[in-house]
Amino acid sequence: MSNGDFRNGFRLVQNAIIKALSRSHYCSSKDLDRMIEKKGFAKFRKKVYELLKILPDTECSIREWIDGANAIFRNNDVNIELKIKNTKREIQFDELFGVDKKRISETEYRIGTIHSIKGETFEAVLVVLKEKGIGKYYKTLLREYVPISENEELRIVYVGSTRPRRLLLLVVPDEENKAAWAARFFGQ
Repeated sequence: MSNGDFRNGFRLVQNAIIKALSRSHYCSSKDLDRMIEKKGFAKFRKKVYELLKILPDTECSIREWIDGANAIFRNNDVNIELKIKNTKREIQFDELFGVDKKRISETEYRIGTIHSIKGETFEAVLVVLKEKGIGKYYKTLLREYVPISENEELRIVYVGSTRPRRLLLLVVPDEENKAAWAARFFGQ
């Protein structure tokens, strides 16, 4: 958020809150849906925004930020405690997030794996898929209506396909795969 990407920052903090409250290392869309159902959409979003407003500035080390955030949580009766391994405590926020942002802004495009762009957003994304990842063919998974949450390959494609702000190009090997993806995306 400090780098100007409010939407992505909000989403990351929202997911971190859900992970902290559920004592989990992962936040799925189902986890988010359950929290929204429990708290109400507007009330939950308002709470996340209120928390964002009181979090410390990021022009410091991770240790300083975590110590400050934990103090804020205690003072505001927020039942979350952040921890980090001692070896990572003195890293600066800019070391984690600033370098990539600078490198990306200096180029007109970036080539990488879906894993390398997790958590980032772009104006346009091109996802190139093979016939299959590890295991079944994509078209088989799609025709069998395998839920995204139950298949790692589909989760990876989901991550890649949710990175663009404006344009997603999904390249598949043939017409049969194109039809299977179109059916999944557009209900055709």
